[in-house]
Amino acid sequence: MTQRTCIFCEGKGLSKEHFWPDWISNHIFKSDTDKHTAEVYSGEVKSKPELEKKTERSGNLITKKFRVVCVECNNGWMSQLEESIKPFILSVIQNKEMTLNCEQVAMLARWVAMKVLVAEQDHDGTQATPADDRRIFYENSKIPSYFRVYIARHETDSEAAYHRHSMTLALSESGPLSDMKGLERNTQSVSFLIGPLFFYVVACREENYNLCSHIKLNQLKCIYPFKKTSISMKSLKTISQPRLAAISHALEDLGNSTHIKYGGPLPKK
Repeated sequence: MTQRTCIFCEGKGLSKEHFWPDWISNHIFKSDTDKHTAEVYSGEVKSKPELEKKTERSGNLITKKFRVVCVECNNGWMSQLEESIKPFILSVIQNKEMTLNCEQVAMLARWVAMKVLVAEQDHDGTQATPADDRRIFYENSKIPSYFRVYIARHETDSEAAYHRHSMTLALSESGPLSDMKGLERNTQSVSFLIGPLFFYVVACREENYNLCSHIKLNQLKCIYPFKKTSISMKSLKTISQPRLAAISHALEDLGNSTHIKYGGPLPKK
């Protein structure tokens, strides 16, 4: 990692941010012998990706941390946002009824977006959100307009899992129409589990391209863009293991479709 300042406020004095909230550890089974594996794959579009890096660490996956935010942000507004969504997550884990009003749905969506903005910094060169958009999120709590945030339940055996895919997507062989804003990628999808909850985020900055129209997400509940409706957490649909896997890998499959003409490194000028 080359990042030495906070990804939000650009302040110094970085701290480690838990991806899974610290308080969730009391509600997820873990043991002293737990290990978790992280794998990084890379490859050109329409070709099989190759394993680039594999890391195995002791401890449960929920101990995963990212050192990309400063102490002030981590212990300040980020902690406050996380505390605000705590009752929502726990209501599902404890199988309690809870209906979120419009404001609470918005808070949950902002928390999910925050997690994505933090986690995408894990591997240099794969980020898809420009620094200006992170700054706007920090200053105004405004989720980037190209983010799409979804939620559902799942019936898998896993209580914690994470998958991210990023690419440079374009409908022309000459490359993207949109301004890359100094990044190598313009599209990403992030899937993660917390207990029985499944969160899915897809973000595409390519001009005039509706990525979600090419991915079947009818079983998921969209919480951003905001629909200004309440959501009963018990009424969320349950996703099967095969369907969850299909959604998590949908962006990779989309990259191999005929209408995607470009998805590799940007052309050298």
